[in-house]
Amino acid sequence: MALFSKLRTKPSSAYGKENTYRDKNYYREAIYDYERQLAKQPKCVDLLCRWIENYHELASIYAQEGKIESAQKCLLIPHRSMLYMAQEHKADDEQEQIALRALSLTLPPLMAFASIYPPCSSCMTSLKSQLDMIEKNTKADH
Repeated sequence: MALFSKLRTKPSSAYGKENTYRDKNYYREAIYDYERQLAKQPKCVDLLCRWIENYHELASIYAQEGKIESAQKCLLIPHRSMLYMAQEHKADDEQEQIALRALSLTLPPLMAFASIYPPCSSCMTSLKSQLDMIEKNTKADH
């Protein structure tokens, strides 16, 4: 996974703080724009994927800077949002399936992050049970 390799690398010193600052602003603005669009089109899978991807890119930048809590937060926001949607939209099968599929995008980078920066045992157990849930859902789709 791309995020996993990004978490292990350090930015080039020639890249500079100014460019990193600019990149962070770019991803924050993109996230905000996607959130506005998703408020109007909550079932647009393309927008949702781009929203998640921008959070993951921002997480990579924070991890490279050594801001581990900020990186983790950027991974957890889309993951918890999708988890909530999957659990709370039982009346809307389409929304629930979109959220379950999106979890397959949010959970692997979170697991990769957890392999480098292990969370508490309770959180790790929760992540593993969510992984089981996703795997069962994937098998049910086929």
